[in-house]
Amino acid sequence: MDRNPFRFMLQKEFHITDDIMQDRIFKEFDKDSDGKVSEEEWIRGMSVFLVGTQEEKRDFVFKAYAMKDPSLIRKDDIYQMLKTSLATYKGSDEDPEEGIKDLTDLCLKKLDIDGDNCVSREDYGKSVDEEGLLLEVLGRCLPKAEQCKKWLEDDDDDDDC
Repeated sequence: MDRNPFRFMLQKEFHITDDIMQDRIFKEFDKDSDGKVSEEEWIRGMSVFLVGTQEEKRDFVFKAYAMKDPSLIRKDDIYQMLKTSLATYKGSDEDPEEGIKDLTDLCLKKLDIDGDNCVSREDYGKSVDEEGLLLEVLGRCLPKAEQCKKWLEDDDDDDDC
């Protein structure tokens, strides 16, 4: 499966509509970076996506958020994720850029355990373990529990034919 059908599936089945997030998820499925998700990549990716352990999901989300360096989430990564996921309202007196910068600083402060101004895999893991809601703090990139259940039930129904 190449990028466009994959993105359509994410949008239709899991209501993940953010373009950057769809591309980041595709990148995590496409392990060999050939621009296609093979059957094996699909099975492995969906396994984590739908029924993965907390650790597997945390690793998946970390890699989706780490845009430039696979071992770090940088301040710019946080900014980009928040910029695309936050709606701005016309007519507001507040500067949306300033709000996004403030939220970026808050997220970095919450996630950066060792204070080095970037989020390592260890920082992220400790933050999420301490506060589970931080798992997808920079944007949703995992299906909701009810979507997983529906997907798995629909798949089971196909076996009955």
